[in-house]
Amino acid sequence: MPSCFPGGEVIMDYATVRLTGKALMYLLLKPPSSQLTAHTSVRRAAIDLIGRGFTLWEPYMDVSAVLIALLELSADSKNRDLTFRKGLPLSPSADTHRSARHALSLIATARPTVFIATIAKEVQHLRCFFIIG
Repeated sequence: MPSCFPGGEVIMDYATVRLTGKALMYLLLKPPSSQLTAHTSVRRAAIDLIGRGFTLWEPYMDVSAVLIALLELSADSKNRDLTFRKGLPLSPSADTHRSARHALSLIATARPTVFIATIAKEVQHLRCFFIIG
């Protein structure tokens, strides 16, 4: 049960934070299906919440998987829609692309060392994969 402090701060208990972080990660990483399409508003909301509350969810997430998924969504050229340049309203794919880029920006700002270390680890992993493979 959340508790409120005089300043309006709300403190959630450990279990709520852990389950919320796991649910957000699930919504981001779950492959698109008929029930959860690639650019649904629920997925975009999860991306937004991951970015905004990363320092809260981080201990309960696979940070590498989350960052790689956000990078893939933000770099995917097929999701760059012409409506992205024209203004509002954004198509669902353009909004997903924008949300992923914004989440990455928020994560890199809030936890730069975690962001850089995770990306460096993934680059090293890929480098070893291409050298060995």
